[in-house]
Amino acid sequence: WVGILFTRGRRILHCNARFAAMFGYGSADPAGHEGSILFPSRESFDDLGAIAAPRLAGGETVDLEWRMRRRDGDEFWCRLLAKAVSPSKLSDGTIWIAEDVSERRLTQESLRQLVREQQQLLDHATVGIALLRNRCLVRTNPRMEGIFGYAPGEMNGQSTRIVFPSDEAFERMGRA
Repeated sequence: WVGILFTRGRRILHCNARFAAMFGYGSADPAGHEGSILFPSRESFDDLGAIAAPRLAGGETVDLEWRMRRRDGDEFWCRLLAKAVSPSKLSDGTIWIAEDVSERRLTQESLRQLVREQQQLLDHATVGIALLRNRCLVRTNPRMEGIFGYAPGEMNGQSTRIVFPSDEAFERMGRA
């Protein structure tokens, strides 16, 4: 779910119930507070302002992910989209849409870690390993390259023909 926020002069003027709940305000309204209450630090608030202000003044939509802070102090990843009401007059205010993307970020980091671990296994395996697709070597590990005398990455993208002693052996295996 997403929350909607309206700011002017870096202060919160209004937000919908979903925004208030996302940031831990429940039925309490953060209206009237400086926007810095939504950030882990003043520096973080100012850094986002330095990125967003020129884009908003140029009529662009700001679309980024940023660490934010809930009312209880817990931090979370938030996707922020913002558009100035009037790019030529930023003092008219900015509309913000916020989405909690913490779970997606955790999932992505878990996948990155899994890929790193799998790569370590492939790189240090004592046997040759190859991923094949349509009789082509999509990817090989260092041991496979060493067995056949190829440089790192040199086998990738090649036909599996390169590992057979002859065209006849390659064709025979293809028929089998």
